[in-house]
Amino acid sequence: MARKTTLSANACTTPELIGRELTDVLTYAVTNSPATVVITDIRGNIEYVNRKFCNLTGYAPSEALGKNASLLNSGRMPEKTIRTLWRHLEKGKSWTGEFHNRKKNGALYWEHAAISPVRDDKGRVTHYLKIAEDITQRKQLESKLRASVETLQQHKQQLQATCEQLAAASRALKKSELQLKRLSQEDALTGLLNRRGFANELRRVKALVAREGHAIGFLILDIDHFKQVNDQHGHAMGDHVLKTCADLLRSHLRASDLICRY
Repeated sequence: MARKTTLSANACTTPELIGRELTDVLTYAVTNSPATVVITDIRGNIEYVNRKFCNLTGYAPSEALGKNASLLNSGRMPEKTIRTLWRHLEKGKSWTGEFHNRKKNGALYWEHAAISPVRDDKGRVTHYLKIAEDITQRKQLESKLRASVETLQQHKQQLQATCEQLAAASRALKKSELQLKRLSQEDALTGLLNRRGFANELRRVKALVAREGHAIGFLILDIDHFKQVNDQHGHAMGDHVLKTCADLLRSHLRASDLICRY
């Protein structure tokens, strides 16, 4: 692309760089820029590419010039982004964003690009200038970081689930221990205290009454002819008699009283 540019002496240059020397310096800077530089016409047809573009995409200048910028289209850019880009450019505004492009060999790459309209002396847009930076490595690192974060979140969720399971198991174990303790101190047939349970409760009650200066009363009951009931009517009937007597005694005791099958 050939385009005459006029620079005034008060532009951001020294007087020594005005004219041909400045043109040579700018040409060298653009050609060897570490950033990709592409110039297209207003239809997006490529008219200039620098050395970085060729090294990055694999296209020689002869393969890119005259082709539309869609040459690099990977098909992975959202249509909404493309429409927004052209809407800005057609209004004479600059656009900045990211492209997910495809190289000549088919490999995908990412670039962060700034596209600006180029105007002639009358202010009409004649070309578009794209300056882009290859951010493929950064995108790959970001992707790995997101994957690592997702993995950590999954591990966190698994750890939380494991902690909840352990807490539930701990509660169940504590409940089982309480049940075992209760069963170890309770008569299985009648539900009354057994010898061990009675001894434990008696120690507690003795300490309480000793502190308050009270006395303890005991009542020992025996079921008359109980052996005869078992012998004549069987042990099932004997068990029934025991449970009936236990329920009868329990119903007539205060909450502070103790009853056991000794």
